[in-house]
Amino acid sequence: TIGLGASDREGIASPAINKVPQEPTPTTVIVITSTGKQEMTYVDDTPLPPRTRVFSLEYLVYFLIAALGYYKVLTFALERSEEYNSGGKHVHGLEVGWIPGRLVDYSDAQYVTYMSSLPLLFVGFATFVFLSNLIRRSSPVHTRIFFYNVVALAFLIYAHGFSSMFVITVAAINFGISRLFDRSRMAPVLTWAFNLSVLWLSYMHQGFSFESLLMGYGNEETDRYTVINEFGKKEEIVEMYNPGRWLDKHRGFLGWDIYFKITMLRLISYNMDYYWMRTSRPQPSLKDRSDYFIAQEQHMPANRYSWWHFTAYIFYMTLYIAGPIVSFNAFVSQVYSPQKTYTLRDLTNARIKIL
Repeated sequence: TIGLGASDREGIASPAINKVPQEPTPTTVIVITSTGKQEMTYVDDTPLPPRTRVFSLEYLVYFLIAALGYYKVLTFALERSEEYNSGGKHVHGLEVGWIPGRLVDYSDAQYVTYMSSLPLLFVGFATFVFLSNLIRRSSPVHTRIFFYNVVALAFLIYAHGFSSMFVITVAAINFGISRLFDRSRMAPVLTWAFNLSVLWLSYMHQGFSFESLLMGYGNEETDRYTVINEFGKKEEIVEMYNPGRWLDKHRGFLGWDIYFKITMLRLISYNMDYYWMRTSRPQPSLKDRSDYFIAQEQHMPANRYSWWHFTAYIFYMTLYIAGPIVSFNAFVSQVYSPQKTYTLRDLTNARIKIL
């Protein structure tokens, strides 16, 4: 038996273009032949790591195309906005803003309300994070869950006003579905059907109004006046007392139906995680999986699927408006076992990148 030399193994070696040049390693072996022992030296082709292509001509072309694309988009946007800022064109809703020489679009009432409330929201979020970390270090987990629920209720009332009753009612019905149908296969079906129905109805009726829901409950006349109808004839209008009108005037500054798109996904996540826990769904292999995958796939003890864990997850303040979506199992697992992978500096850098 003899060893293969470098030239003999050339057909199975990787192409030189993908190699980083290295010094060959000579190897000496003893070959036993019919005439006796014989020394043979050959050069071993050690597997070489591939060379990076980031600085290749191909990637240079990619970078140039991307830079040109960003440049064209920015210049086009600036040119179009200058037509309005200079007074050449005018659209309803454009008003003088906080940037000197630039107009701001105030046609969206919800956006205006949100921006005017942004400083208070920022202070609220910062206070929440501070108190949450303080409680986590000094109190048991159930105290932290209680704190999340108190903050969530206060935030819902502030953001949605009396309309918070709608989203809390929808959440309670979802929780009831998970308990009433428990291990039944109808639980996932009803969960999806109910939430999609609420999503569609709330969109069609713009979050519902208390005035329409309480129509007919008032029997006291509040006003009577005459108008000219479309046919040119006088028509007497009688307004009856409706408590819903007053409730509609205090609906908060964020429409609950707009943010229900995200809330719905959390409601479905809870019901499905609870259903899979109750039916003991087989878990996929967790070997070499990420911490998040393990957290979302592992079933938890039944007491961690309580109403208070449910509401703490559904209405968690810092994720309520814009997410991101986290599964129920992963959220509660994080509450009981906070992550220790990322430092405060890592998290701060991540927030800066997002901004």
